[in-house]
Amino acid sequence: MIESDNPKIDVRALMERTRVETGKALALGLPYQRNHGAGTVLPGVTVLPPPPAPVSIRPVNVKKERLDQILGEARAKVEVRRWIPKPLRRLFRKQGAYDRHLLDVVTSVVKNTAELSNRLREISSALESQNRWLHIVSAHRTADSTWMRSAGSILQQLEVSVRTALTGEARAREEVEERVRVQHERLDFFENVLEAARVALTGEAKAREEVEERVRVQHERLDFFENVLEAARVALTGEAKAREEVEGRVQGQHERLDSFGSTLEAVSAALTGEAKAREKVEGRVEGQNEKLEQAKSAATLLQNLLTNLDERQVADSSYLKRELQLRAHDVALSSNDAGQARRRRGKHESAADLNGDSKHEFDAFYVAFENKFRGARADIKRRVRVYLPLVKEAGLAKRRKPLLDLGCGRGEWLELLREEGLVGHGVDLNGFMVEECAARKLLVTQADVLQHLGSLRSNSQGAITAFHLIEHLPFPSLMNLFAESLRVLRPGGVCIFETPNPDNVQVGSNRFYSDPTHLRPLPKEFTKFAMATAGFTSLEILPLHPDHNALPVSEGSPPMERFINQMFFGAQDYAVIGRK
Repeated sequence: MIESDNPKIDVRALMERTRVETGKALALGLPYQRNHGAGTVLPGVTVLPPPPAPVSIRPVNVKKERLDQILGEARAKVEVRRWIPKPLRRLFRKQGAYDRHLLDVVTSVVKNTAELSNRLREISSALESQNRWLHIVSAHRTADSTWMRSAGSILQQLEVSVRTALTGEARAREEVEERVRVQHERLDFFENVLEAARVALTGEAKAREEVEERVRVQHERLDFFENVLEAARVALTGEAKAREEVEGRVQGQHERLDSFGSTLEAVSAALTGEAKAREKVEGRVEGQNEKLEQAKSAATLLQNLLTNLDERQVADSSYLKRELQLRAHDVALSSNDAGQARRRRGKHESAADLNGDSKHEFDAFYVAFENKFRGARADIKRRVRVYLPLVKEAGLAKRRKPLLDLGCGRGEWLELLREEGLVGHGVDLNGFMVEECAARKLLVTQADVLQHLGSLRSNSQGAITAFHLIEHLPFPSLMNLFAESLRVLRPGGVCIFETPNPDNVQVGSNRFYSDPTHLRPLPKEFTKFAMATAGFTSLEILPLHPDHNALPVSEGSPPMERFINQMFFGAQDYAVIGRK
């Protein structure tokens, strides 16, 4: 076997090529044995037998854990506790059981030894086979070396002979190529002749097809005219018969019309009188319809006036209540007793008292602001109705799973829940808002939302909602709100937080800042991430309230118009819905 350390040399390919070239030289009768005698004959090449099959030695299960267990049990049979006196210890030892355990150990050891002996015999047999194959490989390497030394000189002579033979072969190949070129030229000529004949036959075939097509069209036209003539003949025959029948029927109809003439004259006279009566009735009905339309318009106007009056009355009453409180406070401060007490407490303490009441200073103003810019109660109830299916499908807002509305405001959502037979209560810091809800017999608590959440038991609420509240909170309070809402929410409960959508350019740049208590717009990705960080799961974003002033677009509208609609007239609010 020839081996080489150079990876670029394929030894097998080299040997195969050498054998092929030697066979060619023998076929050509080249005198490669000249001046070399019998020593130049290549020795035979023997085939190396395949290596012996690999032997897989099975592992030996020595059962060490079982032996350790038996030895432990045997040791337990002869060991005696130390508190037993030495003269009595032999009475507590169980020598028989100890001996039986030792016999079990010896039996297992003997079995393992026998199995190990079998494995050693298998390994020895495999090693012997490998040694014999290695001896054969060594003999083959020696034979290959001898063959290569013998082939060296012969290959030199073969090179000279092959070059000579290849030179003659090249000349013969040139002659054959010349003959082939002449044959190709003759074939090209015949091909051109055949192509001209084929073109001529193709033109004749096309002309024949055109003539046949014209003949076929003429036949079709003749068939059509024959069918038309046949149909006309049949139609004329049937028309003659039908005309006779029609003339008979017309004669009968004339007789019947004469008899109906007198009857129609009487009916016409009756209808003339009825038409005059109907005109009088229609005039009266038209007058009644006009009065009815005027009544409907008046009723609609009255309803709008009543709605606006109710909202205006609530706003005015809230504002007047606040004004009365401020006037009473000013009167108390201007009194002599209040002045003396203020002088005794000092300037700093007086400022502290004023600041203590400042958090409710603009409650009346905010109620009026809500009534002006938030919208009528009917509009708000229509907007929040979208959450009713979610609450009902989850089985929430029941007696054991109540709904808590944070920053409930005027209580539109709580009122809608009550109308649907659901249980809900609210919390708001604005006293005037709470009074308005109490006037509508709604369950509302006046308190700070975070403090109220902190006072509730864990897992006590079925659902928590907050509409346009989170944009009023600083970041630490916002994260605290999310954490406390998750704590008081029951497993399987739902949390809904609605806020203005800054993706709408008009909302993010203008309308959001119309409320002076707003801090900053909250992008929906941030709100969703903050709720996920707090621990809410199955979060989803619900876009709400698109602007109805959008440009009319369709599928074929330019992309710029669709982009403008999305940026300027898209959803004005969004809600993030999370679950526990």
